[in-house]
Amino acid sequence: MANKYLWLRVSADKYEWPEIIANSATELARKAGVTRGTIFSSVSNAKKHNYKSIYKQVRIDEDEE
Repeated sequence: MANKYLWLRVSADKYEWPEIIANSATELARKAGVTRGTIFSSVSNAKKHNYKSIYKQVRIDEDEE
């Protein structure tokens, strides 16, 4: 089973509605008007310090045939 990831910017409220969806962090950065480093830093710091980020990396499991 191969793993694929989607990158998202979500709303900053409790619902975390998807605002931007992209296939890569680079694409998300371009669409969101930030740097790729901003996204990686936000995701990493949120995980490290146990808080929420508006940027998410979501793993999508795909079955290989």
